[in-house]
Amino acid sequence: MVIVLSSCAKKESITEPKNGMTINGAFHPFETLWIHDENMDNNVASDIGFRFFNISDSEIQSGLEKTGVTQLYFDILDTSLKQKMYSEVLDYKLEVNGKLENLKYTNGTVLLFDEDLKLHASSTTVSIEKISGDQIELNFSFVRKDGQTYSGYYKGKFVKRD
Repeated sequence: MVIVLSSCAKKESITEPKNGMTINGAFHPFETLWIHDENMDNNVASDIGFRFFNISDSEIQSGLEKTGVTQLYFDILDTSLKQKMYSEVLDYKLEVNGKLENLKYTNGTVLLFDEDLKLHASSTTVSIEKISGDQIELNFSFVRKDGQTYSGYYKGKFVKRD
């Protein structure tokens, strides 16, 4: 006599988040992340800027006109990139449907901006989950004073800019 026991477990698929952010119900993917440390000469804390684009680095560098460009900029204050959560992000700007030509971004619709009281965030968070070489994983969230939330995720290569 042979007894066979079998179990059918339902496999749950875990979907990794996509690089980008949701803006007014529409997903805006990020293809490129530039990171710029404004003070690489010493260990004094300085702004480390993050600039995300929905187009590739080669498209940006080509100098050719690109329209429909989404750009998110923010910076953190620290001495170097490290795994850490930052709850105070003072400089930020989110623009959609802009034009990029010769490395200059223009005519975007501004949705979030630290210098405009109507578009100012009441809460900001950037969490660097992993950093290794030219690879980074991070989450970010900006909540405007009117309650509008802009949050996103990025995992992948970054380009270090001078």
